[in-house]
Amino acid sequence: APKQMTLTTRAVNDAPEFPTFSTVTFSEDVNADDAPVYYDLYDGVVVASGDLAAHRVDEEIFVSQDTALDERVDGVQELTFTYSTMAPEGMFSAEPVLDEYGVLTLMPNPDVFGWAVIEITATDNGQSYIAGSMQDDFRSVTRTVTVNITPVNDAPVTFDRSLEVLEVEEYANGTGDATNAVASLPLSPSDFLGDASIPTELAKQSDFADDMDYDSSLGGVEYDEEEQGLRVVEFTVVDEFGNSVVVDKDRNNNVPITLSTGVIT
Repeated sequence: APKQMTLTTRAVNDAPEFPTFSTVTFSEDVNADDAPVYYDLYDGVVVASGDLAAHRVDEEIFVSQDTALDERVDGVQELTFTYSTMAPEGMFSAEPVLDEYGVLTLMPNPDVFGWAVIEITATDNGQSYIAGSMQDDFRSVTRTVTVNITPVNDAPVTFDRSLEVLEVEEYANGTGDATNAVASLPLSPSDFLGDASIPTELAKQSDFADDMDYDSSLGGVEYDEEEQGLRVVEFTVVDEFGNSVVVDKDRNNNVPITLSTGVIT
């Protein structure tokens, strides 16, 4: 006579489905200072916001759906993300955040470019049938994303300042002889570094060299604040006819101009 046999398939938790993706590339200052950058890993573009209502994004990272009938169909599993960031200190102001739609939220500091490597691990909280009962059997998948923030040249920032110098006596009173006196205007760093929005470090001779080559190796980074900190000082005087004249290397009244740091143009 026919016999019945019962075949029971026990649940085994599967690792999350987490596709790979390409290098994340965007330019420095792509958003306003201190504003987050939302990057769609799978479309490869910066998106307007992390609000899914603002743009259509399909879910890309989810609990495994490869097995047809197991404990995952009840929707109780959730994904959590952990991060390991290899980036120079100061590149980001906060840890990255990734959601199940593949939107990566980054907080790059202003005026920074370079490379960073982020390892993102997606972990579920599923169970497997172990030793006669359903037990926690969390599974995870780790992906590596390379972030390349490309440099952008920033426009200079200028400030006007008014300085005063006493006119020298060119000819001596009484004799009319030439005094050969020269008007001097001693300047200190405080004359140019008083504004909080200006970098407070003193200029170095290297600031005037073309040193825009940056470290493109994995994990390398360079801030371009040195380029932005380059100070250009222009002196304008008013002659006896009321005309404004810019003092430069050719119009200096035959008085040599010397600088401890910098160049004269």
